[in-house]
Amino acid sequence: MICPLTPSLMAAGGKQLPFRAARSSRSAQRQPGIMRADPGNNFVRSLPRCCRWLAVAVIVLCCAPVSVRADAIWLERPTGAPIFNNVRITRVEAGALFFLVAGNETSRELSRVARISVDDEPVLNQAEEAFAAGNFDAAVDAYERVSRSSARAWVREWSTNRLVEASNRSGRFDAASAAYVALVLKDPSAAANARPKLPPSGSTYLDTAVSQVNAALSGARLTDAQRAALLTYLIELHAARKDEPAASRASQMLEEVLARDPNNPAAGRALARRKLQAASSLLAQKQFDRAIVEIESDRSVFTDPKEQVEALYLLAEARAGQALKSRDRTQLQDAALAYLRVVAHFKDGEPPPQVPLALLGAAALCQELGDSRGAARLYQQVIDGYPNQADAVSAAREALARLRQP
Repeated sequence: MICPLTPSLMAAGGKQLPFRAARSSRSAQRQPGIMRADPGNNFVRSLPRCCRWLAVAVIVLCCAPVSVRADAIWLERPTGAPIFNNVRITRVEAGALFFLVAGNETSRELSRVARISVDDEPVLNQAEEAFAAGNFDAAVDAYERVSRSSARAWVREWSTNRLVEASNRSGRFDAASAAYVALVLKDPSAAANARPKLPPSGSTYLDTAVSQVNAALSGARLTDAQRAALLTYLIELHAARKDEPAASRASQMLEEVLARDPNNPAAGRALARRKLQAASSLLAQKQFDRAIVEIESDRSVFTDPKEQVEALYLLAEARAGQALKSRDRTQLQDAALAYLRVVAHFKDGEPPPQVPLALLGAAALCQELGDSRGAARLYQQVIDGYPNQADAVSAAREALARLRQP
């Protein structure tokens, strides 16, 4: 590598310097490490003795190889060659990944970033490779380590976001819940779309998650946004645990927080949650008419897909309750169609647990209507299409076995 100071040193070396004459050629011959004509050495020797160390330091620093960060970014797909190579990632902010390309800063939405590779972050790179390969258990373990140990704040934030997604895909709700709470405490807006997928109602992980959230809520320095996000999550946890009194208490606490800012978008979500809780409670009391009114009185409040699928499922449950009570054939058919609407609207992508439950409900009503063949097809659809929904699959197998008994 050519030192950038070499031309100026050569120029200076070619002049007669006033401080000290160069060594004689005989002296240079006696020292094999010194070239006969070395203007750089002449220049250094010509300086006062107190300044020579500074000149040498400048030459060493300028001539030393420069270490350049070479990060990489994959967009849309995590395999193949990266779209951006030899860049430097600088931060995660406002839902985007920022990085330098040839010294100029640019960014891409986080939703488009499929994978990254970062110099000096080997554990993060292992996690990203495992995630890209679909080895989500290994990815969870690696992301947990990075989120706790990386010296870069943006790397910890990236890892926490990925940890929630990897945990959801691997069924590691314990890790997903802990990561979500940590993300809320750092940036509640970044956590808005990262709430974990809840396990079945009997899971002990729900109790652990409730304890984690309550511990976080005890912090004295929480902002209203952080408190609202944690309380919303706590309500969902209590609802999954079938603990309506606890969910109601959390809802009241959330209302107190949201009352300070009526324009907060979370206020609408809180209203939707209250209506769903009320409808669920009315169903448990077999007050089917009132449950239907509770859902249908203001459908516009259900804007989130999770709220929408739950509202449709509760509505189907209430109509089925009415139909089974009246034994009216038309009502039974309408209730079966209500269940199938849940399936039609939410069967694509990663379906929520209400989809196989709705198929079970529709199959049971087909049996009531005397359509054993149709019921069998629906039970088999649950078994074949939703192998990860263990409770629903078990119920479908048992119902299908009973149906086939002579």
